[in-house]
Amino acid sequence: MKKILLVLILLVFVCLVGCGGSKVKDIEVEDITACVDNFDVTAYTFKVIYEDKEEVVNMTYDLFSDDDQLKFYEIGEHQVTLVYEGFKKTFNLTLEERKAIKMEASPSTVNSILKEFKYEMVKLNITFNDGSVETYPLSREYLSNQDIISLGKPGTYDIEITYENVSTVVHFELLPNETNVEDLKQDVIVYCITKKVEDKYVSTFYALGNKDFSGVQFKMTYASGVNVVDVQMKQENITSSKTNEYLAVMFASSKNIKGTVELFTVTFTASSQYRNFNMDYDFDVKVVCINNGEVEAMDSYLFTLTR
Repeated sequence: MKKILLVLILLVFVCLVGCGGSKVKDIEVEDITACVDNFDVTAYTFKVIYEDKEEVVNMTYDLFSDDDQLKFYEIGEHQVTLVYEGFKKTFNLTLEERKAIKMEASPSTVNSILKEFKYEMVKLNITFNDGSVETYPLSREYLSNQDIISLGKPGTYDIEITYENVSTVVHFELLPNETNVEDLKQDVIVYCITKKVEDKYVSTFYALGNKDFSGVQFKMTYASGVNVVDVQMKQENITSSKTNEYLAVMFASSKNIKGTVELFTVTFTASSQYRNFNMDYDFDVKVVCINNGEVEAMDSYLFTLTR
């Protein structure tokens, strides 16, 4: 009698423990797209929804039928069914050949003097659908004929580079083959830096004083095909005269300056980015400084307007 009573107590205890656990209400499975070469269903999860909580559970092979498991090794789009705790969920499994899914360029912006530029400055980091990443140097095979022509001359270019079905854009700023302004030895250098802004070019003109100076005066003409959209003076003490063919400016300071002064900007359209301005030496070109209270002409200067 005691043994029967003990058995009954144990059965009641087991029943109470079982009834106290959370009951599965549903399961959720997301579609999977993967590379067939290294597909492993155990790397994926599904969600189990209980009455009072949710749990993420790893898939295992025994949750699928033998016929569905055979599909794990076949390229194509399949419907497979996961069975868990009496619940069945059918989802889409797409297995593909190994292919590129993303490409990034390093660096994504290249600044170089044209003669120093090399394609291999850019590295292409390509991610494949099997999780691997391969790196290749940029070469002509990734470029169109028009891109190759563009990268052979100074200018600003946004080049789309394509590998298989993925692509990325690299921004190139290729400067004319000229000595860096910082390396020029003249006492005063007047120069411009031209950037591409949307569908126009913007040239910013500077005066760099390696020694003290107080003013510059010059006139420049526009090359054939240049259409000036806007001219903006950047200093209050600049006077100017301009037409569709030329711009003459005079910058004058009441004291000597050393270093870089931003003079003005010219926004324009043209067939090429550089070499759009020419000096007019028939005009009275001057670079001056203040010496003992007197304005004195300087002989060591350079105007370089081709950048």
